[in-house]
Amino acid sequence: MSYKQIDERFWKDKKVKTLSKDGYLFFLYLLTSPHTHYTGLFEMDLDYVNIDTPLDVKESKSAFKELMSVGIIQYDAENNLLWIVNMHKYQVRSDRQIKGAENHIKTLPKSNLCKVLSDTLSIPYLYPLHTHAIQAKAKAKAKAKAKAKAEVKEDIKVNEKKTYSDGFEEFWKIYPKKTDKKKGAAKYEKVIADNEVDHITLIKAVKEYAKCKKVIEGYIKGIEVWFNGANWEDEYETVKPDPNKKIYIEHYGWMTQAEIEKEEALQEEIEQKLIEKGELDTNGNAINSEW
Repeated sequence: MSYKQIDERFWKDKKVKTLSKDGYLFFLYLLTSPHTHYTGLFEMDLDYVNIDTPLDVKESKSAFKELMSVGIIQYDAENNLLWIVNMHKYQVRSDRQIKGAENHIKTLPKSNLCKVLSDTLSIPYLYPLHTHAIQAKAKAKAKAKAKAKAEVKEDIKVNEKKTYSDGFEEFWKIYPKKTDKKKGAAKYEKVIADNEVDHITLIKAVKEYAKCKKVIEGYIKGIEVWFNGANWEDEYETVKPDPNKKIYIEHYGWMTQAEIEKEEALQEEIEQKLIEKGELDTNGNAINSEW
């Protein structure tokens, strides 16, 4: 692990104070990134910014242009070389560091940025041509690795979003007790897979359960207990609701009982038509969906 110093004057710098929030984050990332060399000149694939920070592609591109426009960084796109223009002033202070800078520059692709930094540090700029093929190979390998890492990161995001089946999510929205979702999902998938009951029957049963007398009085079974007891087969004692009393329904807002029943009937009618058309199976899941 290498360490870089950030002078407290950073926060009062005129150029820095003009930066947007994304510009601040991008610049701080460059100063402290594990890919950054203490001379301020290093090979940098900009994909790393999107992997290591919260910035998305659009935000990082905008921040990059911002830093370029105020002269904080320079970039050699052909060789993927990035130079933090004044970083050497704060990091390169000893003869040993100057020697390290000289050795580092020799490993970089031939670039005008290398020459400018070499002249600034008063060190000779000699470029070993025989290293070009090795550097090109290393650069391609690093880029492929960054791309693979980004793809894995995206796959993880997709999988996190799609933890439960559509059928169970519909059931869960109705079930009146919001605990033990994972266990409930396992029970739901098992009774469906074992053909003990179909999705439509479960939805109808849970709707009746959600408005039965015991639930309204506060006696609500855990979802796992409900499945273990095959309670979709039960008949429930219902309480006649006040037709004018409004209840808050997720995604719909405040509704009277009459409005709720009308919406439920409409949804059942739509679902039945989609099943008849072959767009949904009997569990309420889409068939041949492109999503």
